[in-house]
Amino acid sequence: MESGTINKLITKVHQNAVEHGFWEETKSDDHCLCLVVSELMEAVEADRCNKHADLAKFNSRMDDYLSDLPNKVFYEDYFKICFRDYIKDSVEDELADALIRLLDFTGSNNCHLYNVEELIKGSLNNKSYIDSLNNKSFTELMWVLVRALACKPSHVYGIQCIIIDLFCISKILNIDLLEHVKMKMAYNSFREYKHGKKY
Repeated sequence: MESGTINKLITKVHQNAVEHGFWEETKSDDHCLCLVVSELMEAVEADRCNKHADLAKFNSRMDDYLSDLPNKVFYEDYFKICFRDYIKDSVEDELADALIRLLDFTGSNNCHLYNVEELIKGSLNNKSYIDSLNNKSFTELMWVLVRALACKPSHVYGIQCIIIDLFCISKILNIDLLEHVKMKMAYNSFREYKHGKKY
């Protein structure tokens, strides 16, 4: 992961949220952090239902579509269909949503994360820490994150630690978190005002 990747994502994620109406009124820290927890609980439910993303099928369908030049005018519609069929509401998608909400929260506070890519790399190479996470079930891994969120980490360091943990947990689960975040951001960019929700 290149230096500056996460901060660039913070800017893009928050801008997309603003454009879709999510910041028309100020939200409390508790509100924002609770929505992160809600995504983690949706990941638990997806895991209970054994619902995982199928990137191979998604990419195959998109490749087939892109090879048919006349249909490129319908790219947005086709992308949404393929995303819903093979990615949406999966464990991977919900963990991406959790990170997106953390990044949006960070962006709403005009925060900049320093050296976060190096810190993620260092944590991924910390064998004793990764081993301690490897011994946990999926629900226990989600509890690691929920427990940290419940401590109201409104300061930059606390949020950064949770983001690092989310990357470590994703690595253990063999999930390319950045790839899924990018895919979800593309999907979200095509969605309606407030994604059709109250908040």
